[in-house]
Amino acid sequence: MASTKVDYAQTGLDVLDLVGGENNVRSLAHCATRLRFTLNDNSKANKDQILALPGVVTVIQAGGQYQVVIGDNVVTAYDAITTNSNLGKSDAGSESDSQKPKNPFNRFISMISAIFSLIIWTIAAAGLIKAFLALFTVGFPLLDSESQTYLILSALGDAFIYFFPIALAVSGAKYFKVNLGTSIAIAAFLVYPAIYGLYEAGEPVSLFGIPVVMASYTYSVFPIIVAIWVQSLIEPKLMKVIPSWMRNFTVPFIVIIVVSLLTLLAIGPVISLATNLVADGLTWIWGPAPWLGGFIMGMFWQVFVMFGLHWGISPIMINEIAINGHSLLFGALPSAVLAQCAAALAIALRTQDKNLRQMALPTSISGFFSGVTEPIVYGVNLPLKRPFFIAITARWYWWSTRCLWRLGFYS
Repeated sequence: MASTKVDYAQTGLDVLDLVGGENNVRSLAHCATRLRFTLNDNSKANKDQILALPGVVTVIQAGGQYQVVIGDNVVTAYDAITTNSNLGKSDAGSESDSQKPKNPFNRFISMISAIFSLIIWTIAAAGLIKAFLALFTVGFPLLDSESQTYLILSALGDAFIYFFPIALAVSGAKYFKVNLGTSIAIAAFLVYPAIYGLYEAGEPVSLFGIPVVMASYTYSVFPIIVAIWVQSLIEPKLMKVIPSWMRNFTVPFIVIIVVSLLTLLAIGPVISLATNLVADGLTWIWGPAPWLGGFIMGMFWQVFVMFGLHWGISPIMINEIAINGHSLLFGALPSAVLAQCAAALAIALRTQDKNLRQMALPTSISGFFSGVTEPIVYGVNLPLKRPFFIAITARWYWWSTRCLWRLGFYS
């Protein structure tokens, strides 16, 4: 049946009946394509009848959840259920404690998937803009990379990723169930030009006489997620102890100051220290054993990128090129992108899930052209786990082999 003829609202109500009704549902949430039920008794759900419903792609039981894959129209089905029941009133875009896997790694993956589910298509769109720019300036040189047109279109593709912490603050606030405006204010502070200017200047910075180790928060992922998590620890306690007549303005005031400055004083130094350790460690290894440096970089590069630790490696590459005219590190770097893109493309070619294919195919093509892998990693490979680690293994072999043969990038 064509998707345009499917009554997704009715499908949602039918799914609710077939999972055992409202009384059998402990909690309900949704991501980009799935209704995520936590059921009191999974045996009451009739999988065969659910699969027979129009618009239902498949049913997945994983991580303690009963997941009904519907696709892009999942919000219509979800809204129909919440409108006609008491389910999901405060669950949208988040997970209850009962929904979260007990395994720490699975909980981490579940958190990342939930936070990115709201913005993953926007990341893909930004990546496609960069891909088209690369195509029409390099592949088919129809656009001058020095022109104002290119500058404007490039900004259009870069802006969302540059201010990524603000977007993550929105989805993170929904996941951790905290005040959205407060989360946005914290993220905006971290990417405020004057704050970034202090980092770029490289001069000593202090706050009330306390030394501050500055870090770059633009393009970053985990600093703001940690900040919103800290907000979720502080905000509920303040809501309980502050009188109701002054709660609405006092709680955001306190949380913005405390979390923003705590992020600056604590999270920044941790990122800076970890970045320096990675850079210094690779510098120490690189001279006598480039193959070992290649092994480490190949295995952990994507992890470095996820935590924002890769920025400390850029000076090593620049220094290599300045001194030797080539860089072993930079020469192996494209494999990091290609491995993730290839894994996503393989998924697109093999999967029977049309919604997964709709995500994997355009993001892999975009990644090949633009080098933007965030939509691939956070939208496809990391949630599925296996493709992510296969890509890491392939990249490790390629990277360590290139470094062993001393194949590099020449300026």
